Amino acid sequence: MNMLSRRSLFGLAGSGLTSLLFLEASRHSFGAPSTRPDLRLGLFSDINSSYGSTNYLDTVEAGIKFILASKPDQVICAGDMIAGQKLSLSTAKLDTMWQSFNRQILEPIRAAGLPFLFSLGNHDASASMGSNGYIFEADRAAANRFWQPRKHQLGLN
Repeated sequence: MNMLSRRSLFGLAGSGLTSLLFLEASRHSFGAPSTRPDLRLGLFSDINSSYGSTNYLDTVEAGIKFILASKPDQVICAGDMIAGQKLSLSTAKLDTMWQSFNRQILEPIRAAGLPFLFSLGNHDASASMGSNGYIFEADRAAANRFWQPRKHQLGLN
């Protein structure tokens, strides 16, 4: 089994390689019954490009193809799926970015029958607060509009 230190993992997450990697970990360490001795995870994060971008870099496309071909037991995105967190982005632009994520990233993962888990990053739905509430409330609302209709198909409550 290949092990990465927490520092190495976060270093990869911040790299310009779009932080796409494939991990294997012992399923037995999680206590789940298995016919296989390992749990294969496809992990990615920080795939966003410049603010407002609706396209992903070629390295992101290559990384997603690698994850799909590897047939992991679980695909996990650790955040920053879109390039929000800029006050000048309109509601329509934020929704277009989420639709682009859906078409280019999520749909291929779901079409491959792979379970998908995610966390929202600061560019997806920033929790930065100002004197009147969330600074990027529009980003948070767009994330909610995108994920709420999909929560049951992803097995979320």
